[in-house]
This record gives sequence, C-alpha cells and structure tokens, in this order.
Amino acid sequence: MTRPLSACSASSAVLHSVDLLVVPCPLIGRTYPDFRSRIFRFFLEELLPRTPNPEPERMAFFGNSAGAHIAATLAFELDGVRALATTAAVGLVEAADESERRLFEGKRYLAFANENDPCSEHTHKFWEAMILRDIAVDVIEREGGHSFEDYVTNGSAREAFAWLLDSVST
Repeated sequence: MTRPLSACSASSAVLHSVDLLVVPCPLIGRTYPDFRSRIFRFFLEELLPRTPNPEPERMAFFGNSAGAHIAATLAFELDGVRALATTAAVGLVEAADESERRLFEGKRYLAFANENDPCSEHTHKFWEAMILRDIAVDVIEREGGHSFEDYVTNGSAREAFAWLLDSVST
C-alpha cells in the first residue's frame, strides 16, 4: 500500500494554463441540506464560469481534511478530471459510495496519511474500497499529525501539487 513516489517532472514542464482546484476544509459539512447539489452548482455554475477557462478539458483536484470529500465528489462525477490528491482526508469512501456517475477509471489517485493523524484511517479505508473496484490508489505515509502544516512540513503538500501538475500536463 505504501510506496515512495518517484520524482515528478512538473518542474521541468512549461505550463501555460493549469486547471487545478484546491479544496480546503469547508465551513459547512456534508450533513448540510442539499450539500452535494450545492457543491456541484457552486463549482459548475459559479466558479468555472468566472475562470479564464470555463470549460477545461483536463482538471485535477486537491482536497485537505473534509475538503477531500468535496474534491473526491467532483472528481468522481466530472469528465476531464485526470487526478485527485488528498492530505488528511475525511469522507473519501462516502464520496465514492454517493457517486452517481462513478467515473473512477482513467484517473490517478494519490493520498497522503500522516502516522499521527487520527483521520488516517479514512485514507486506508478509501484505499481498500477502491481496490474492491479495481482502482489503484497510491498511499504515502509520513510523520506528522492532522494539521495542513504537518503535511507542508513533511513535504506531502508540495509532492501532491507537483504530482497533480504532472497529471494535467501530460
């Protein structure tokens, strides 16, 4: 389940435009009324139309903590998503189970789980759930706790962004 990630080539690639959505831990939770439909409405009707590229061909998502649930929800439903990376993830299995389109295949998945992160079990359960769907998820474990700063300090956040940039540029 755990393997070191090889060096990413994103630093040597020339990128003119990148479609990468970073989803932090949200202020409202998935028990909020119409949470799922509100996420899609916000992303498709409010956020994308305001970007320089409102109809991206390739996208990648990064989710932290409960933001991983949102990033995964979008990744599992939208065409053009190449990759999903997460740190301190919560709600990934639920996002997969709730998915209507179940667009799991043809995408890359990378999850970071710190050894002292009490939520790391969510990442491991996601890995197991995706294996049952014959979908590979790379999981990298490092030292640290649940805070995003821990994932920055141990290099996971940087590695996730480099991996995502590589995923949308190749």
